[in-house]
Amino acid sequence: MKKLVLEVVAEAKAEKKDFEIVVNNGEELLTEGGGSSSRIDEHYVGSISGFLIESLNYGLGGVDKSTPDGQRSFMLSYIGPARDRGLPILVIDYCADPENQLNSFHINRKNSYLLRIINAGFDGAVLDGVDVFQFFESQR
Repeated sequence: MKKLVLEVVAEAKAEKKDFEIVVNNGEELLTEGGGSSSRIDEHYVGSISGFLIESLNYGLGGVDKSTPDGQRSFMLSYIGPARDRGLPILVIDYCADPENQLNSFHINRKNSYLLRIINAGFDGAVLDGVDVFQFFESQR
């Protein structure tokens, strides 16, 4: 899968130098060996524009369901080091309860993750005012 992503990146950037590639899930690809104790794959992380991860805090078991600590820790063990190397991390949490939305907002803001909360009706609400496309436009 990593090889395919890198091929897509190379082809897209050959056509349009500032083409943005945001990878959805597949956090194991962020490391050289695929394990959370493996080193970050600097070439891969440097080739993509951002990483989107779903249900980091809410939604893994359904809307408003808190993601189990073990699964959250697993995801964080990959995305934290990638974020520390400057890779934008976009989080989609699935929650409708205003308290959960606010909690998600604070957790993700504290960790410098961009956030999109999807409610039970799947109407998007960008609580921290970040539009993903505008964000990448502003980075050019």
